[in-house]
Amino acid sequence: MPWVNALGEALERDDPRAAFAPARSLLGFGTGLTPSGDDLVGGALFGRRFVAPGDRRWTSLGHRLTREICKRSHAVSAALFSDMAAGRSFAPLHEMAHALAAGDSETALSAARALTAIGHSSGWDMLAGFLIGISGTARNSLRAAAQKTSGAGILRDPARDAANEEGYGCRSPR
Repeated sequence: MPWVNALGEALERDDPRAAFAPARSLLGFGTGLTPSGDDLVGGALFGRRFVAPGDRRWTSLGHRLTREICKRSHAVSAALFSDMAAGRSFAPLHEMAHALAAGDSETALSAARALTAIGHSSGWDMLAGFLIGISGTARNSLRAAAQKTSGAGILRDPARDAANEEGYGCRSPR
């Protein structure tokens, strides 16, 4: 699929501007309560946030895409996407990311199995997106990311979270 390839290439080049168009095109793509495109792009943003937690360019892209998904998909999917774009998701995705960063393949595989059991295809789509999100130059940063973020608060930094909360989520017109 050309949109997935274009998204992967933009992530490999660490180019959020180039990632916007293919990511936007994938939002709402597929069937179900959380379309595959939503889960894949959300997983990719989660992965990128994991390897580059302080990169405001990717945070900004997450905000822009969160506004877009509100127009293109279901409210439930938009809420889950918003969480992934903000670095929050299902426990197995967090567990897998940390295990991969720590070089613990057994725990990573166990967490990946739990992740792929979510929904009809959502877990698989999130897994694929996550792998796309950590690809390329970001792959080398995975171990460094784990050293910066430890414990249960994988992507949580209260000061950064407070600053990042602004702009995530759908807002009803007033």
